[in-house]
Amino acid sequence: MIRHPVARDELEPLIDALDDRWLTKAGARTEELRRAGRWDGGVKIWSDIKGVYRGLQHDKCAFCERRLAGPPYGAVDHDVEHFRPKGAVRGWPPAARGRDRLSYSFETGGDWPEGYYLLAFNPWNYTTACKVCNSALKRSYFPVAGRRISGAEDPWALKSEGAFLVYPLGEMDADPESLITFRANLPVPRVKSGPRFRRASVIIDFFRLDIREELLWERSDRIVSLFMALDLAATGSASRRALAERSIAQHLSPFSPHTSCSRAFHDLYQADPDEAARIADECQLYLDSHSRPQPAARGRRR
Repeated sequence: MIRHPVARDELEPLIDALDDRWLTKAGARTEELRRAGRWDGGVKIWSDIKGVYRGLQHDKCAFCERRLAGPPYGAVDHDVEHFRPKGAVRGWPPAARGRDRLSYSFETGGDWPEGYYLLAFNPWNYTTACKVCNSALKRSYFPVAGRRISGAEDPWALKSEGAFLVYPLGEMDADPESLITFRANLPVPRVKSGPRFRRASVIIDFFRLDIREELLWERSDRIVSLFMALDLAATGSASRRALAERSIAQHLSPFSPHTSCSRAFHDLYQADPDEAARIADECQLYLDSHSRPQPAARGRRR
């Protein structure tokens, strides 16, 4: 994950530019929900402004950083994701058996029937995500370390809940790259203990960022490509170096898939080129084999 910059006073003008009636309609729907005291399942208008979030996120999933379709088919490929669920929240992790079972030594919040219904039409409660992250994994879960706040209307005022998931737009939340880095194609917590370690661990587990084969394959591909560009920039002719440097900049830009993984590998190359070469070779072997990675034990404790 990476942070996608947008100032607090910039989001609504972007929405107005796309649909100058949306905020008025959102306010009216919020008032209906306030009177109902719950999510009513009624008119849904968030897809009307999906393009704002797709643009801010450079057509990437907010959570796994896969590159999704752009215009004209992006509206199909991207889901508008309610960061805090608008309806009843289910406790996470769910009960499961075998390798998918997760167990933590800390609380992650239980069922909460009320949900965040007054945030259903709040622009700061939206991102766009791929269907795996949104529909298959996130669903109506929202793990927290603290007490959920009833009747919340301002996402910026909910820091005390101690959300484990991180909101990637603007500066409302932590920079995801301050929580998670990469060893080769695998995401790992940036620190080894404490709240940031726990938060990073939950994010990785929640979205299965360390075991989804499509993510491991795509990250491996980016690492090999970036290594070749870095090596060419260091050893090639002047014209080749210029091309390589453009490729490096593209890998590290927020427009590219798996930017956070590429940035971590770039930092490693600067610090230890030999280790970077070894990892690039391992990633190429993984791509060659098309083998499914051995999943980490899902019954581990944090």
